[in-house]
Amino acid sequence: MTITLDMINVRSYGPLRKDLSLQLGQFNLIYGGNERGKTLIVEFLLRSLFESTGSWELRDVPLEGSVIVSGTDIRGTFSPRARTKLDTMLLEQAPGLPRNIARLLVVKGAELAFIQGRKNGINRTILKDYLSGTGTLDTIENRISPTLKSSSIDQSRILGPKRGEIKRSDELEASLTSFDKILEDLDSQYSGAKRARIREEIGTVKQKLQNLEHARRHQAYQLAQQINAQNERLSHYPEETLLNLNNRLNDYHNLQKAIAENREKTSGLEGDIDQTRWLRFAVSQLESWPELKPEKPRPFLLPAAGAALITAIVFLFLEIPLAVLASVLSAVFFTVLYILRLQKSANAAVRQDQYLKILREFRSRFPDHKSDLASMKAALEKLQINFYAFEQLSSNLIQQQQSLQQLEQQIQIAFSRLECPSTRPEEWSNKLAELRSTRRNLEKRVHSLELELTSLNIKPDGYLPEDPGLTFSHSDLDACRAELEILEKERISTEAEFQSLKQQICIVTQDDISTPWEQVIQNLLLLRRETAREYRAVVSDAAGKIILFNTINNLRVQEDEKILQALQDRSILDPLWQITGRYDSLELEDDHLFVSGPHAHFRLSDLSSGAQEQVLLALRLGLASRLFAGQPAFFILDDAFQHADWQRRERLLQEIIRIAKSGWQITYFSMDEHIRELFTLLGKKAFKKDFRYFELSDS
Repeated sequence: MTITLDMINVRSYGPLRKDLSLQLGQFNLIYGGNERGKTLIVEFLLRSLFESTGSWELRDVPLEGSVIVSGTDIRGTFSPRARTKLDTMLLEQAPGLPRNIARLLVVKGAELAFIQGRKNGINRTILKDYLSGTGTLDTIENRISPTLKSSSIDQSRILGPKRGEIKRSDELEASLTSFDKILEDLDSQYSGAKRARIREEIGTVKQKLQNLEHARRHQAYQLAQQINAQNERLSHYPEETLLNLNNRLNDYHNLQKAIAENREKTSGLEGDIDQTRWLRFAVSQLESWPELKPEKPRPFLLPAAGAALITAIVFLFLEIPLAVLASVLSAVFFTVLYILRLQKSANAAVRQDQYLKILREFRSRFPDHKSDLASMKAALEKLQINFYAFEQLSSNLIQQQQSLQQLEQQIQIAFSRLECPSTRPEEWSNKLAELRSTRRNLEKRVHSLELELTSLNIKPDGYLPEDPGLTFSHSDLDACRAELEILEKERISTEAEFQSLKQQICIVTQDDISTPWEQVIQNLLLLRRETAREYRAVVSDAAGKIILFNTINNLRVQEDEKILQALQDRSILDPLWQITGRYDSLELEDDHLFVSGPHAHFRLSDLSSGAQEQVLLALRLGLASRLFAGQPAFFILDDAFQHADWQRRERLLQEIIRIAKSGWQITYFSMDEHIRELFTLLGKKAFKKDFRYFELSDS
């Protein structure tokens, strides 16, 4: 049955300075700061839509207005004053729904728990209400007294606490025994042989009681020894060490994942790194070599050198030494100058060839760029971003690998201390799970032994190491004590020289002592028959209720199996994985809910408050989807994410958006600016016109 809230009309009251009319869409955000009326609107919705609101402490304020609801099978207008509420109509159409449906569809004040004030907000009773769809067993069980619930039938006897029906049946049975005893006394007239027999039986029972007491003290000694041995084994698996090892394993796997991601990133950048290094070299070369053109030496230099040399020869024949020297120096000067010019031209040609070679290489490496220094610098500037990223990733990768090696050594040391020295990394998770399972089994064994030891009620100084050769049994002890009590009473009554038999019978039958014997005996027999009839009725009724209670317990086992099967339903597990990103299975052990993932197994109450909120929100979404058989309805969330950190908020919001896209209407009330920004950004993108934003003002 599809159900949506179409319109909210609230009359002005308190912080609401004017009447408010909200036309809702598929995805709604109602934002308002303190004292703007946000809480008032939420309480107005609760009073208008739901009959069962006792789990919330709502203020007694005169709210007026209406909520228009539409759906496949339900259409109508609801208000705080209306007698018929939405949850009542839903229960009439779908009797299998839980009565407190409001707790599932509404989160008020970030209270994600299904039971207000409960630490983890969920227990077997809540899951039973939302998953098994029946409360009949509880109704029947409530009609059975606590006394009979803790009783059992042993052959033809009812064993249990000495109160209520059991006490009454024991009283009637004692009365019958008393009647039979009186009748036996009438028959035997309290012969002396009977008293001797009673004394002998009392001695036998006392000896048996003493032997049982020795057996109890010896059993207490054995249990204490077993507890010490189990505690010694338990000390080899410290809880804190296992928890720290689990955290390090999580860090190890996360670090491995980060290293793999960094390696993948660096491998994708290696091609750009080679190009960047070549460009750096090429740009530095071109910047140091301006573009040169080879110049040939001046043509007059060699002739000038030759003329100077001829002049020197002429002056030599004329024997003018100074002129010869000047001419030789001139010839040398022009020759050297020519050689230098020739060498410069050769160097310029080489550099020009290298310059062009670099430009050709650039054109082959970067065919989409021009072959000039400016284009090379532009390409280098673009590639250097990836180069710096590569250097940073490489540095991070080295640090991560060092951290991984250190963490691996720490984990190996931790396993060595836990007597697992040769564990390989791929076996760590399984080995840790095995160790934690071993510790849990040891704890359960110690707890069981301690309960058994406590039931013996023996102090340590009363332990008996010697074996008396007898196995202790509570039932044997109780039976002996009861037998001794009866024998002692019988002995006292026999040894005290009872009043006359007639006087005893008259006390029972309330006859006058002057009543004839025949009438007294007849009255005694009549009273016994009436007592026997009442005894049979009481025992029969008690036995029937005990059998019924045992049958209910057997049915509860089947009911628990249904709950366990329902917890594995994808409609519940999918939101759990989507929201937490860590847990993908649920288990119910005793009255505790456990969540598990690939590398974690925690009791819900042991998780942080933020993680608990994620799990409870996922349960809420999954249970609602399952209860409504895939037909969408609506959720009212009053700052349900305000305790979550900012990273979790976006994950939670993404899951809420996914639920809304499947057809569920979401109406979120918030006073948190960050949540408003997230809702506005992601809500508009996901729902466009179906996203409605309302802001409560103080005017």
